[in-house]
Amino acid sequence: MSTYGVYLYYDEAPLFTHQVGIQVYYTINGERNASDIVYLEVFPDTGVDELNATKQIANVRFYNMAGQEMAQPSGMTIKVTTYTDGTRTAAKIIK
Repeated sequence: MSTYGVYLYYDEAPLFTHQVGIQVYYTINGERNASDIVYLEVFPDTGVDELNATKQIANVRFYNMAGQEMAQPSGMTIKVTTYTDGTRTAAKIIK
């Protein structure tokens, strides 16, 4: 008789340091074998301690697929946001 399965190990450490371990095991003719435990960082430390959202929106404009400016989004629209530092972002929106 053969059996097999997977063990899942987890660490109850504080948030952003959780690890998950996975181990595969199998038994053939009564002899049990198992792999090494492989650990994976579930929430790796990004090194970001705080967010600094200093960008402020100067204006938002909407354009249709023909490049014509629109007062409000309608259908497939490109939303262009201009910030006070002069940078811009564009996003496709569908309404």
